[in-house]
Amino acid sequence: MNFRSDISALNEDIIVEQLLRSHDPDGRWLDSEMLLQEVETILSFVLQDDVSMPLMTENCITNIVVSESKETLPYAITRISVQMLCPCTGESDIRTRTLVLFDLLKEYRWDAKAVLVLGVLAATYGGLLLPGHLAFCDPVAASIATLNQFPIERTKFRPWLESLSLLIKAMVDVTKCIIKFERLPFKQAKLDNNIVGETLSNIYLATYRVVKSALACMKQIPYFKQTQRIPITELQEKVIMLLLSKPPVEPLFFLLQQLYDHPSNTNTEQNYEILWVPIPSSQKWTDEEKEIFDFYSNSLPWISVRQPWLLSSTILNFFKQEWHYGDDEAMVVVIDPNGRFVNMNAMDMVLIWGVKAYPFSVSRENELWEEHGWSMQLLLDGIHPSFETWVKEGREICIFGSENLDWVDEFVSLARKIQNLGFQLELIYLSNQRRRDERAKAMEESSILFSPTLQQLFWLRLESIERSKLKRIGIESSKSDRVLEEVTKLLDFDYGKHKGWGVIGKGSTAETVDGERMTERMRKIVRWGEYARGLGFTEAIEIAAEKPCELSQTVVVPFEEALTRRVVTCEKCKWPMKRFVAYQ
Repeated sequence: MNFRSDISALNEDIIVEQLLRSHDPDGRWLDSEMLLQEVETILSFVLQDDVSMPLMTENCITNIVVSESKETLPYAITRISVQMLCPCTGESDIRTRTLVLFDLLKEYRWDAKAVLVLGVLAATYGGLLLPGHLAFCDPVAASIATLNQFPIERTKFRPWLESLSLLIKAMVDVTKCIIKFERLPFKQAKLDNNIVGETLSNIYLATYRVVKSALACMKQIPYFKQTQRIPITELQEKVIMLLLSKPPVEPLFFLLQQLYDHPSNTNTEQNYEILWVPIPSSQKWTDEEKEIFDFYSNSLPWISVRQPWLLSSTILNFFKQEWHYGDDEAMVVVIDPNGRFVNMNAMDMVLIWGVKAYPFSVSRENELWEEHGWSMQLLLDGIHPSFETWVKEGREICIFGSENLDWVDEFVSLARKIQNLGFQLELIYLSNQRRRDERAKAMEESSILFSPTLQQLFWLRLESIERSKLKRIGIESSKSDRVLEEVTKLLDFDYGKHKGWGVIGKGSTAETVDGERMTERMRKIVRWGEYARGLGFTEAIEIAAEKPCELSQTVVVPFEEALTRRVVTCEKCKWPMKRFVAYQ
């Protein structure tokens, strides 16, 4: 899940307004700092990997109360936990659940809201994981751990525990800042109202982030459960996706992102199931491969063969000879509810369209290609977290790539100047898929640059588009295909010969422009200055490619019309015209 997608600058005001509508403090008071200490103590203990560490009890606090309220702390924790433990089905559900929690906590101060939610998190994880710590010396605790279906042996979950611990530490640190802010004596201090207002908005959003992150942590609980056996009857009347791969293969994680974290995956009931059949590197499974399989089969949210090392060599040979499985690839064979093989490899279509490709048949792939052409949607949908928001707001997007650091600097500088002119333009910088240059590292924290994972997914999608198109062209014997031409151009781009490339457009459009031509046209737009306001970025780039008229042209526009008409262009060359006021 991506938490920055709905906390963007575009949505902050809306979220703050929603939070304030649900904020109605009634004077009740909770020692947030003391409760937060308890939260830290519980979570730091139960999330540690070493279950043999002794439990420290000498500093336990027992007198935390909610003052000026009939609601006791245990009741408040229970009331909130009921809402937090309800299963979330997607990003939008978590967002809605977060706002519901703020309604439940409306009587509390901002610091208390955050600490109470963290208290629920500590109570839940403490109750589930503590028996595992005590199981080696207490048989009753071992029985409770078994009933909870939480593993006593945590080695395979070490990465999950470490990631969870890092997130919780960040949440605790943010909450400490909220507590300190709430205790500041604003009434005695003379401060700039604008500064105070801006800081308050940040506190509201920080509290929102803490609450939403806590919900995300609760969502992880099922992934720690002990492995369960699933009868074959549960696969009836479902589309089955047989995933063949070595453990692990990088595309598996992108497949996971597209099918489980994809924005379009909002269905509460899955009509398909992934069945993972791991393939060994050699005829015999090594101990290391078995350990890797155990980890991923318990971590990834799909079904896997229980003991793949017991599979007959005849089956493995069938995969390779009849299904043409390659040793260094992953493939997805799709079986419909009637048991028919409807696609011998749906990996590419899943990486391109995610759950929109359901039911993942060859006929569905053909339908999708009939519906989709070369567009920003094809390139970014399901990859960039803000893409859908940008499309709804009519913003234009510019993806650019280069290994020439000077060119990248110039491009970004020109783009910023164009944005300052009023152009609704979003930038995405992609470093070369084969190496991470210094410019990419320097831009890591900027919203311009994809994360390394999303960059890999972008290039992997382009490769999938190319393979899918080549397969389709082979069937139809088509002479030309624009999507294939554009994708091949990007994949085979000669960074040594050219300074860079750019793709510009909105959701349903996209145009590829050579990097040097792009910056040349952007310089012209900057020189036009305020006279270019009112043009779209793509429109301005296209106009800048044309030569201006040799003879000066004059257009007379009535004063009333000029007030609403932001830009006037030449009828011949389409360049924006300078404005002058004429009196008659």
